[in-house]
Amino acid sequence: MGFAVALTYIMRQDPAAIVMGEIRDSETATTAIQAALSDHLMISTLHINDAVGAAQGLSDLGVDNFKIAGFPMASIA
Repeated sequence: MGFAVALTYIMRQDPAAIVMGEIRDSETATTAIQAALSDHLMISTLHINDAVGAAQGLSDLGVDNFKIAGFPMASIA
């Protein structure tokens, strides 16, 4: 069981907030973004040096750019 599978199971319980470790792969990043877009408070980490790099880091992990653009930068930082 990986982060993405666990996150999927957690989302089925409909929590108000989800706190998970590090987003490391494409599947986890996509699932985390989907959780955030479906009205869950998603708190996680990325190994990025600055807030501007977070958008690029998520893009490098395969998250669609239009999904990244929907987040205010304060919520990514």
